[in-house]
Amino acid sequence: MKLFGSEGLLLMEVESIAANGRNLHIKGKMMGQVPMLVVMGPNELRETLKMMSFRVVVQALRMLFLRSAPH
Repeated sequence: MKLFGSEGLLLMEVESIAANGRNLHIKGKMMGQVPMLVVMGPNELRETLKMMSFRVVVQALRMLFLRSAPH
């Protein structure tokens, strides 16, 4: 999965997301170069969910059924 900034530049390429004990490990590369392992624990996941309003959750679910626009 590739994450782009508002200007269309590649910010992070996520290679994998895996469960590891009580955490999620997100492995990827920043800016296409720098290897990175992000560890998301239960507190960070709860904080992430608190940031998402009902409208954002509905939009995210709706996006699963939309075709991607070319970059």
